[in-house]
Amino acid sequence: MSRYACLTVPAVMLVLMPPAWALELDSLLPAGVSGFANFPDVTFISRLQHGDQIQGIEFAGVTVSPSVSVGIGYDSAPNGAAGGSAALNFAPSVLIADKTIGLGAFAGLQTNSYPQNSAQDGGNYTIAIGEKAILPQNTINFAAALLRSQQTGFALEPTPTPAATSLTGTALRASDDFASGMIILTPELSYIRASSNAAAGQSATETAAGVKLQIIPDGVLHIIAYAHASHLAYSAASQNGWNTTGLIGISDDEEGLWNFRLLGGFTARAPATGAASTLPVIEAAAGWMPDDLTSLEFSAAHEIDDPDRIDTASYIITEAKLSIAHEYLRNIILTAGASVTHAAFFATPLIETITQTDAAIAWRLNSTLKFSADYEFNDRQANHLRAANEHVATLSLAWSL
Repeated sequence: MSRYACLTVPAVMLVLMPPAWALELDSLLPAGVSGFANFPDVTFISRLQHGDQIQGIEFAGVTVSPSVSVGIGYDSAPNGAAGGSAALNFAPSVLIADKTIGLGAFAGLQTNSYPQNSAQDGGNYTIAIGEKAILPQNTINFAAALLRSQQTGFALEPTPTPAATSLTGTALRASDDFASGMIILTPELSYIRASSNAAAGQSATETAAGVKLQIIPDGVLHIIAYAHASHLAYSAASQNGWNTTGLIGISDDEEGLWNFRLLGGFTARAPATGAASTLPVIEAAAGWMPDDLTSLEFSAAHEIDDPDRIDTASYIITEAKLSIAHEYLRNIILTAGASVTHAAFFATPLIETITQTDAAIAWRLNSTLKFSADYEFNDRQANHLRAANEHVATLSLAWSL
């Protein structure tokens, strides 16, 4: 995918962002920042609208891509328990990329206003920088980010959140791809800290290291082995512990009719207090693109915690997602999706299930303007929180260069 094919994503994404589930780093950052949002996934939307790649403004080899979006809609329950209200959003952002030296930087802001329920008002921000240095036999990636996301009643939480709270995070990532023939060896390091402004003062810190081995015998099929260890420290000390994971599997990330990934293995949780536990892990994803205009995607996982986000508690997660995208009349994309996430928390008997469905229409009016209409439904079922559901409808207009 061209670096500039997704430069309209940050603004639209921030306006249409569903209730945040902790800090989902890779969904909050654009692909133009090396080290974030570029992990193997099965997505075809970037391949749609082939002629609508955004070029940005170039100065001496540096491309600057500003964007701004505004949205208006209705939220039936902004926090799962709050009363319904109109919803107003404003989100400016800018992406700066120098592809000669592999540098990318992003800054974005989002304000959320609920006129009939001002207690749910809030604002998010994202600041990130990444560097990708391509050397003769290895590629070094480094990325850093500061961001704040809204934590709502539809997050995986062992405690209720009567009002939307902010989760502020810092993230550092570094990796190095050593390539030799058909083998790629990648050591990785990361540090993530997230803290909530809720009365309980919840926080989480994850320090992690891993190594990934890829063997590509035919240039297309990847045979993957992955080992990862992380130490998690929470404000609730009973949640502290070590997670270690070992996975092996295959993936095919080439653009074509089919695209898939299947990894399996084991993960172990060694808490600071209590008995250690081990469980099987599976990560699977598949995509089918029957023609140039339509794609279907499916993913499923069963693991300890979610590697794509950091929460203020630890849990065993089982998750499945399904989505479809179709390009209509060259300048209109129709999308729909559904997901189910089930969490069983450690050190407590608490369980929670979040179900989400959504549908959207994105209409590119011209090379700089895009109109979107989006509908979402969220549902929460838990043995420690009152059941809740939410309907969110949003109309937005995004401008980008």
